[in-house]
Amino acid sequence: MEYHKKADLKVECIAAQEDFDFFGVTIDDILDRTQQGMHFLKKAKELCAITQKVEWTNVAYTLNITMLPDERVSFEFSECLADYVAGLKHSLAMADSETRGPIEAFIRTLERSDEESGRNLVAHFEQNVKEVREEQETAKDENKH
Repeated sequence: MEYHKKADLKVECIAAQEDFDFFGVTIDDILDRTQQGMHFLKKAKELCAITQKVEWTNVAYTLNITMLPDERVSFEFSECLADYVAGLKHSLAMADSETRGPIEAFIRTLERSDEESGRNLVAHFEQNVKEVREEQETAKDENKH
């Protein structure tokens, strides 16, 4: 795999078929977020940190996957707030009218925040999302029984 540091908290990893073969994954495993695909992404992010001397914060994590013309794949791991905001803006296209307003307000707040405040807001937001998902999973499990 090739690694290219793009910013303090942004590294591109380019993988070829032999890299996927080494990890025993396919691009579909990665796109479908199977257990093997998630293991590959975790290891690739760790290798990015080691090879490019990046200390991930685990806040504002984004991943962009790009298919390259030479059958390689670019994985751009980022914890830059600007990339996180760009991801939120893209998610607005899928948002229903109930969630659109709060997401737009959150984006405006992040865009006006300094780095530390923005990271704190994102950490709080991500924790709330995690808790809501866990509650939804628990409710699904209870409904099955």
